[in-house]
Formats: sequence, C-alpha cells, structure tokens
Amino acid sequence: MRRYSKALLGPLAVFLGGLFLFASTLAPSVVFGDPSEYTFVPFVWGVLHPPGYAFQTLLTKLWQTLIPIGTIVYRTNLLSAVVGAATLALVFGAVSRITYRVEQSATPRGRFAVCNLQSAIFSAASLASASDFWQHAIHANAHIVTATLAALSLFCLLRWRASENDRWLYAFAFVAGLSVTHHPLLVFSFPAYAVFVLAVWLSHRAVSSVERGVPRANNRRSIFSGLRLLTSGVQPLTAHFPRLILFFALGLTPWLYFPIRSSLAPPPVIGPHDMNTLDGFLNLVLARGLTGVNLFHFGLNQQWQRAIVFWSILRLQFPLPLIALIPLGLVWLWRRDWRTAMLFTLFLTINVLFIFNSVQDVMAYFLVPLAGLAMMAGVGAEAVLRIASRLVRGGWRVERGAWLLLVLPLATLIHNYPRISLRENRAADQFVDSLFARFEGKGEHAILLSDWEHLTPLWYREYVGGRSVVPADLTPVFVSGGANPWVENIWAHIEDGPVYVVEYQPQIVAKGFRLRADGTLYRVLPPPATDLPVILHPLSLIASETQPSICNL
Repeated sequence: MRRYSKALLGPLAVFLGGLFLFASTLAPSVVFGDPSEYTFVPFVWGVLHPPGYAFQTLLTKLWQTLIPIGTIVYRTNLLSAVVGAATLALVFGAVSRITYRVEQSATPRGRFAVCNLQSAIFSAASLASASDFWQHAIHANAHIVTATLAALSLFCLLRWRASENDRWLYAFAFVAGLSVTHHPLLVFSFPAYAVFVLAVWLSHRAVSSVERGVPRANNRRSIFSGLRLLTSGVQPLTAHFPRLILFFALGLTPWLYFPIRSSLAPPPVIGPHDMNTLDGFLNLVLARGLTGVNLFHFGLNQQWQRAIVFWSILRLQFPLPLIALIPLGLVWLWRRDWRTAMLFTLFLTINVLFIFNSVQDVMAYFLVPLAGLAMMAGVGAEAVLRIASRLVRGGWRVERGAWLLLVLPLATLIHNYPRISLRENRAADQFVDSLFARFEGKGEHAILLSDWEHLTPLWYREYVGGRSVVPADLTPVFVSGGANPWVENIWAHIEDGPVYVVEYQPQIVAKGFRLRADGTLYRVLPPPATDLPVILHPLSLIASETQPSICNL
C-alpha cells in the first residue's frame, strides 16, 4: 500500500499544479460561441451539435448536478480545468512508464525500477504551458475531453504492457468505446492501438515459447517460422475478444442517450428530434453534411503547404529547443522499445495527417497529437539526461541539473499567461446585458441577425438564467449557410421590423445597404435613393428679388 501511495504522489502533484494554473486563469462566466453551448445544452438535457458528444453531455450534466461550486457556467468551466489537469497527470504517468529504468540496490531486493521524475514533470509542464491546450482548459468545451480520452488510451496501453495485467487492456477497451461516443476523431487512432496490442501479444508469445524451450523464429531465414509465431500469438489474443468486445460495448452506452431523449416529452429544445430512428441517429453521430467539407480537403500537391501550417502551429506551442527533443525522443524510443515507438509513430502520423488536411477546428483537433508530442518531448529529455550522465562524472550532478529543463515550459508559461488568461473576461455577459438594456420593454419588434458566437450566450441566459427577450421587443435570427447569408436574411426580414446585425458586415454594404452604429450593434438601413423624383407641376419661386429658373425637382 505504501508503494502505491508513493507512486501516486507524482501524478497527484502534477494534477494539483495544473488545476491551480487553469483555475487561476478560468473564465468566470459565459464565453462566446461553443463554450456557451457546451454549458446550457447539457443543463436542459438537449443535444449538442454534430456529432452530438453523448459522453460530453452526460459528463457535464453529472458534474453540474453533483459539484455545488459557483454558478452553472463557472462549474462547467471548472470541469474543463479538472479534465485538463487530469490529462497532465496522464502525460506524467505515460512518460514515467516509458522512461523507467532498473537500478541496482544495496538491499536484499537487489534491483528496483525508477523513473526520471524530471522528464515526466517536464513533459506535463510543456503541455500545460502550450497555448492551444491551456486555452481549452479554461472554458467549457468538448475538445479538452477529447485530448484526455486519447491520453487515457495511451496510458492504459502502456500500463498493460508494463504490468502484463489484462485488466488494463479491458480498461482500454472501455475507454475506446467512450471515445467513439465522444468524437469520431478518436477513431483514427485505433489502427495504432491495434498494431501495438498485436505486437505486444506476439512478444509475450515469443517469450513464452523461449521459456518452454522452443527457439525463437528467425524471420530472416524462415518466413514460415514467422508465420507460425504470428498464428500462435493471435490465438491467445482471440481468446480475450469476448471480454474486450464486452467492455467496448459498455463504453458505447452513452449513445443510448440520443434515442432515449428523442422518445421523451417534451422534445429537446436544442438539437434534432428524430434520433430514435436509424437515419436520425446516424445523421447526428456521423455528422453527415459536414464530413464532405471537412475531411481530406487538400490534395497531394498541397501537402507541403499543410506541413508549413503544422510547423507554424507547433511553434506557437513549444520553443525550438523543446521541439528538437520530440524527434530525439522518437529515435531514442525506437532504439530502446520499438513496440512503444511504433505506437507513438503511428498515433502521431495518422492524427497529424488527418487534422492538417481538415478545414474546420484544426486547433481544437490538434489537442490530440499535442499530448503525444509532449510525451515524446519528455522522452527526448530523458534521452539527453542519460547521455549526459554517461559523459559527466557523478550522476547526481545530472539529476540536479535536470531541473533546469523546466526553464523552457516556465518561460512559455510566463509569456502566455497575460495573453491566455480569461479570469477578467465578461464580454459575452456584457453583450447580453446590452441587448436587454437596448430592447427590453421597447416594443420595437426588432430583428437581430446574429452569428453562432453571439447567439449562444443569449440562449444560455434564456435556458439557464431564465431571462429571455420576447418577439414584441427582439427576435434573434441565426445566420448561416448560403452564398450571401446576411443579405438573404435582410431581405427575408426587412418588412418584419427594424433589422440589426451584431457586427459590421462589408458584404451588406457591398449590396447597397447602409449600416448605422447603434450601441454594440449596427442597424441595417435600405439603400439611399439615387434618382430625383419627377414633379409634374413646375414650381416658380421668388425669393427677395431673385427668381430661380423653373425646373422639375
């Protein structure tokens, strides 16, 4: 028990440190766009935008119900901070598993395994200070949970490999099922997981054969010997399939929320109502209508441009010395443990290729490989420390000097802190307050044309705060789709009342309309008259002693 308690001290310290960082920069209220949706939709048992995020919905609703801290929006933002801190602990644990080493002991036990604490902390701190990860850990969103599920999958596989305890493999199967119900992006990592599991099973089978006196197959001399080893390794793996499938199926149970919710009255105030049909269910979870635009958008001749985009985004996350540790970590891992190296190589390659060939949400999707890159940076740091310990007399000097590695993430943290912190951000609340101050009780029958980002805080105020605008004062209209959606919606509503837009839209002005500032909004005015009216009766005016010429005005 004492040994396990000591093993938990490192992850616990990393978790608490990350939680302190994220909580100190946490958004205190609603944030424009999806964060507001991720807050109020679970609160009203609604359905989030495709792919629905079933696991996210249930997790958020459970958290909102059980954690009595602050307002609904604050505690939902706090959930992201907790999940982000948990991801840091998983990164610490994964690097600890990879970089452990066997040391000689003077005790009768002889040998014991230790990990390089500095490398594991360095890896977690690097991820915490990365701008993309940090900004997703301080407001409500589903993508920080996506990164956590990916890190948890890697951690379970590494623990299974190290302990040879199949319970970790079953835990991985359960997490894989949850991942499917959360976001399809996580499915792209499944080939890497499958190859790793098969490779580990084959290695276990080969060791068992040697222990029984059966010589290992020499693949260079006999392909048939390798095939026999492959067959013998797959057989015990297939014996675990029923349990693996069972745990995977248990992980899929959050999907039951969709058909059950569609069958209950009243229907969800947000989201589709036909999820109890096969087509309705698949339309949601597969995000039909979005995949044709978002998936594999760029051709082969554009891959070098996508590589530049990847490099640019990576530079925003890590300083150059830290980036240099990533390939070093992979190379060192290939020399030390090719199975784990293959897992991370496939995991990173597949995710980076897919994400940087997508159009939407690239920064949000990048959280998944970002966690893996941080792990490899930690492994690279461990490689540097081990090389240095061989070159420098007195390993204790290297151990103490290793703490200097933390200068890199610490410098990044100091640089990013004032740019990322949302602790004073109340812009969305102020925007909604300004709408009520401007229109409530005025009876103007105004129409507000708005994008998604500005509507979600208004919906939060309605469904969670219990305060909404009435059509006699203001009718919000969501503008989306079409070749010129703003102008199309102006023509659709111009006779219903005065039309306002949330931001200055050049395309509206390009069509001849005028935009007049009205507080934080712009009122749409019809195009000015450019032709003089024709008056049938000429006018003859005399002013003082001057008689103007007669003309048609």
